[in-house]
Amino acid sequence: PTPTPARRPHRPLPPGLLRRDQAARFCAVGLSTWDRLTAAGKTPAPVRLGGSLCWSRAELAAWCRHGCPPRDEWQPLW
Repeated sequence: PTPTPARRPHRPLPPGLLRRDQAARFCAVGLSTWDRLTAAGKTPAPVRLGGSLCWSRAELAAWCRHGCPPRDEWQPLW
């Protein structure tokens, strides 16, 4: 049997940044739904930090307060 590679533990993120599973949970959607929304450009643009995609907690909160507009409408507002 081939051993599976060990997963590296997540490093702590700077305050206010959420990984994709945390961002999905923050916005009350499932992870696969979050991935589809992100791929379709319907979420705020993520920030690439190392090999991870992260979202700003403050931006997601403001985005939700504004009714979750698509990314191209959201960018000028943010």
